[in-house]
Formats: sequence, C-alpha cells, structure tokens
Amino acid sequence: MARILFTVCGLGLGHATRSSVLIRSLFKRHQVFIASYGSGYEYLGREFREEMARNGAKLHWFELVFKGSQYLKARTFFQSLPLLPRVAATNFQKMVQLVRDFKPDLIISDFDVNGLYVGHLFRIPVITISNMHLMNYVKPHLKFNQMVEYYLTEKPVLNAFIASKYFIIPSLIKPEPREKNVHFFHPIVRESLLAAVPPVEGKHVLVYGSDEQIDPVLKLLPLFPDKKFIVYGKNVARKDRNLQFKVFSEKGFAKDLLSAQAVLCHGGTSILYEIVVFKKPVYVFTKPDFFERYFNGLLAQNLGFGELYEHASRENLSLFFRNLDFYRQALDAANIQPDNKAILKKINEIIEAEEKRRKPAFDLPETLADIKRRLVANYAVLARSRHLSQLKTLLGHSK
Repeated sequence: MARILFTVCGLGLGHATRSSVLIRSLFKRHQVFIASYGSGYEYLGREFREEMARNGAKLHWFELVFKGSQYLKARTFFQSLPLLPRVAATNFQKMVQLVRDFKPDLIISDFDVNGLYVGHLFRIPVITISNMHLMNYVKPHLKFNQMVEYYLTEKPVLNAFIASKYFIIPSLIKPEPREKNVHFFHPIVRESLLAAVPPVEGKHVLVYGSDEQIDPVLKLLPLFPDKKFIVYGKNVARKDRNLQFKVFSEKGFAKDLLSAQAVLCHGGTSILYEIVVFKKPVYVFTKPDFFERYFNGLLAQNLGFGELYEHASRENLSLFFRNLDFYRQALDAANIQPDNKAILKKINEIIEAEEKRRKPAFDLPETLADIKRRLVANYAVLARSRHLSQLKTLLGHSK
C-alpha cells in the first residue's frame, strides 16, 4: 500500500470528474489524500465525503472574470495579481504541512502546480495527468495570432510541469512518445456512464455549457423548430418552445447524453471525450481565449467528429445538422474506447517501481532554514518553469 497525495486543478469540473474515477479505484489499494480548490474541491467533496473529511484539504486559487458570455482574460489577470503573494504563500504553507503530516510516497497532480512543486521540493516522485501536453506532439493549423498566443502563453504552461517524473496524457489520439516517461492513453470516462444503458441515437440534441457561455447559442435554437433541445447549464427546470431546460444530475445527464442525436458544447475536455467515446457528433462553440477548449474543438473537427466555431450562427448550425451522418461514420471508424483500466494499471506499475526505489526512511527538512536551502538548490528548475509568469495562462484553464 502506498500513500498518495492527489492534487487536482479546481477550475471547472473536468479535472475533478476524471480524477474521481482514478481516486475511487486507488482507494481500494492505497491511502489517498485529496487536495483541490474551487468547483473541483466541491465536486470531490460530494463524491468522497467521508474520505475527504479525514484526508482532504482545500487550497486557494483565483476566480475567472466574465462580462456576459465573454471571458475577460486580462481583467482576470490584473484582478488576481495583487492576491498572488497571499495565495501562493497560503498554499505553500498548507502543502508543506500536509507533506509533513501525511508523508506521501507519491504525488499525482491533475494539472495542479501546487502538487508538482511541493513534490519537487521534497524529492517525491510526481505523476502529472494532463491532456494539454498533447500539444507537444500535435500542432493543428492555427491562425498567426493564435500561434503567437500559443507560444507566449500555452507553451510556457506546459514547460511549468517539467519537474514531473511521469506524464499520463489522456487523448483522442495516441502519438508515439519521444520520452520514456510519457504515456498516451485514450480518455477516462465516468464509471456511471460506462455502467449505464448502451448509447442509442435518440431524437433530441443535448446542449451543455456554463451559464455565461451558452446564451448566444440558445438564442438560435428556436430557429430549428423540428428539433428538440435538452439544455444543461442554466440550472433551471422549465420548457421554452423546443428547449427543455434541466437541472444537472449525474443520472439524468448520463441518460440524456447516451440517447442524444448530437451534442452542442463548449469543448471542455471531459465532456468532449465522453461525447466521442459514445459516438455523438459534436458542435463546439468556444473562442481562442479558452485555448484548451479551442484546441479540443480543432482536434475533434480535424478527426471528422464535428465542427468548431468561435461564434454560433444559424448557417453553421444548419451545416452541422446536415452533416450528422458524416460525423457518425468518422466516429464509428475511429471507435475510441475508454482507457480507465489501462491508466490505472500504469499508475500501479509506477507505484510498484517507486516502492522498489524508495529510501528506507522518509526524510523531510525539519526547519525553515532547511526548506530555504532546498528552495535555493532547486531554483534552476523552478526558474525554468517560470511559474509566476504563467499565472495569466493558468487562470485561463478550465474544463
């Protein structure tokens, strides 16, 4: 049995959703401590109420700023900048104390820098789970300004995880890795979906996104009176013409996803991967400001699974609905299956390998002076990752 510190990016629900699948299985063989923040922390708290009451910690992070449906990246950055010293110091202090008390053998970081850096500081091996690192292998066609933004913002974020010892990359495709510590897998899918009834082609179109993001799309849907739309994201239960609004529930959403004719969504990683695994054509509406979602949409579009648009319109929605059979053929040909078991097998293989290498005694610095010396010794790696300069981009990652 290993002692695992599992830290999860709490922006949105995507990271927490897929991590919950792994955590639930790891609990059967190992002792797991969970740390997260934001909506991710709330989700994990509901999923593992008793476990997190004993072995759970709430970290701090920053809020994204919206104006209507528009994400204000610059305003988010400048609003959060004054809070950075306090947030960083609070998280660092909490993580150091957590490591002292829990004494983890291994850290698993679902795209969370808090776990990564405390692992490097205390020489604890770190597994990073990150679909974003697919960008090191796949470069879809981007406009010039999008390519510039990628190299100025997204690429440094990927480099921020350079200290990780292992990378597990869930993806729709599996390139040949260039490094031995990089492992590609197909997506992680919630067990509740896998255990549900087999997917069928129903008569409704599922619409999913946050309250701010789906409004421009909802205004267009009454223009298609021959279609029924089931909408999640407004957190209301009502009917308006051909739109059926529902309050989110795990069971209800699973049923509506598995029986959908197609899906309109914001391109979040977890939902997009589930859509593809269950062979549903997908229409992604998102802007390059959410570069990860935009990248997901580009990948799905290039694979023939659906379409990506920065702005929804009657014309591009009509085009999408006309081509549903084409997307279904591409999805059937790809036949992407979930890799839950394969990923868990790899994690357990890493745990066993690290157990053989483990030192007999767990050695942690015991004084503040020791910690300062360790920080200085690791400064070169921390400087290469340019963590503080990545705040603006890290704030933009949500699934």
